[in-house]
Amino acid sequence: MGQSNSEEANMAVFGMDGWAPDHMKPGVLRAGGTREFYDAWKAFPELLAAVGFDGSYAWPVFYKSCDDELAALAVSEIRAAMPAWRAKRDRERAEKRAYWDRVFEEKRQRDAARAAEKAKAANERPARVKAELRALVEKRIWLLQPEDQARAIALAAHGEGMDLDDAERIVKKAAATLARAADRTSRPAKPQAMARAADPQIRDAVHEACRWLSVIDADRAQHQNSEGWGRSTTISGHYLAEQSSLTVEQAAYGLSILHTHRGQLPPELRRRLGL
Repeated sequence: MGQSNSEEANMAVFGMDGWAPDHMKPGVLRAGGTREFYDAWKAFPELLAAVGFDGSYAWPVFYKSCDDELAALAVSEIRAAMPAWRAKRDRERAEKRAYWDRVFEEKRQRDAARAAEKAKAANERPARVKAELRALVEKRIWLLQPEDQARAIALAAHGEGMDLDDAERIVKKAAATLARAADRTSRPAKPQAMARAADPQIRDAVHEACRWLSVIDADRAQHQNSEGWGRSTTISGHYLAEQSSLTVEQAAYGLSILHTHRGQLPPELRRRLGL
C-alpha cells in the first residue's frame, strides 16, 4: 500500500512510524501510538476519525488513507489547537488535585480531632465516672434498684480503687432510668387529672406532697414500712420532687401516684389535694 508524500507526512506528524498492513483489516495500516497522538485523539476523536485515524484501542493505532489535503488540514488544525487543550487539561488536573488534597486534608483533620477527643475522653474518664457515681449515691440513689444501690455505695467507698467499668455501668443504668422517668411523667394523663392539674395551686400542692414523701423515704422503697414511696412509685416520685416546678402533665401524673400514699400526707396537704 503506497503513500503519497502528504499522506506520509500526516501519518508521521504525531511521531508515529513503523506503519505496517494489518492482517485483520485489509487496506488498513497499524503502528504503535505516541503520547502526542493519544492527546490529540482525546481532544479531537471525531476529526481524527474523519481523516482516517482510529485510536479507540490503547494499541495499536489504525490508519486508513483518505483525502490527503483534508487530512493535512485537519492535522494542522489539531496541532495548532493542542497547546490550549493541554493547558486546559493541566488546569483541570491541578484543580482536581487541589480538590482531593483539600478532601484528604479535611479528613485528616477530622480524624485527628476525633482521635484527640477520644484520647481526652479516655484521660478524663476516671475522674468523670467517679464524680458521677458519687453524685448518684449522694443525690439520686433512688434511681437505682436495691441491688445496684448497695453496689453503688460500695463502689463509691473505694475511692481511687473504684472499679470504673462497674461504676460506669451503674451510672448509665441510672441515666436510662432517669430518661424513662422524665418521659413517663411528661405524658398527658386522663382529662379529669389534667383539668385539676391546670390549677397552679394544685400543682404546688402536688409538688409539695412529692417532696414530703421523698424526704421520709429513708429506705428508698426497699422495705414495706408505710414510710415514703413504694417500689412502683419511688423513681417517679423522687423525680417529680427534684423539679423546680411541675408542668400540668407532671402534676397530673403526680396526682395518680399520690393517691396510693395519701395516708402518709399531712391532713392540710391532703385537703389541698382533695385526697
